[in-house]
Amino acid sequence: MKQQLGFTLLELMVTVAIAVILLGIGVPSLNGLFQSISGDASANRIMREIRFARSQAIDLNQTVVICALASNGSDCGGDADAGLTVFADDNGNTKRDVGEKVLQAANPFNKAGSTGFVGAINSLSFRSDGLISGNSGRVYFCSNDNSYIKGVAVSKGGSVRFDTEATCPL
Repeated sequence: MKQQLGFTLLELMVTVAIAVILLGIGVPSLNGLFQSISGDASANRIMREIRFARSQAIDLNQTVVICALASNGSDCGGDADAGLTVFADDNGNTKRDVGEKVLQAANPFNKAGSTGFVGAINSLSFRSDGLISGNSGRVYFCSNDNSYIKGVAVSKGGSVRFDTEATCPL
C-alpha cells in the first residue's frame, strides 16, 4: 500500500468551511471590541486633556480654557472631533486672542465615533484655583453606530470623573 502524503481535497474543503464559519461568528464580535477600545481610548484622552487644563490653571495661576476652536482659530464652538485646544486666557473672555499662549494644540480624535460637548456649553474654563468658571460640563464620545458612549463630567469644583449618562447621538 502506498503511504499518503498531504491532504485530500475533501479534507481541505472541510477545514476551510469550518474556518469560514468560525470567522463569521468571531469577526462581528471583534467590531464591538474595537468600538469599546476606541471609546475607552477617546474618553481617557478627554479626561487627560481636561485634567491637564485644570493643572495648568493652578500652575500658571491664571484662567485656562479647553475647547474646540472654530475655523477662525479664535472662538470656541468648533468641531470637537478635530480635537480640543488648551490655552491660557489672559483676559478671561473665553476666546483665544492674539498673544495668548496655546498650552496644548488640538489633535483629531479617531474616526470610530464623534466627540462633543453636551448641553449649552462649548468650552470649560478653569480659574487659577482649579475651580470651573461658569457652568460645569460634560464631554462625550459616541461610536459611529451609537452603540457605545462614554464621557467625562466636570463639576463646578473642578473634579473630573467618567460618565455614561448621555444618549447617542449627542
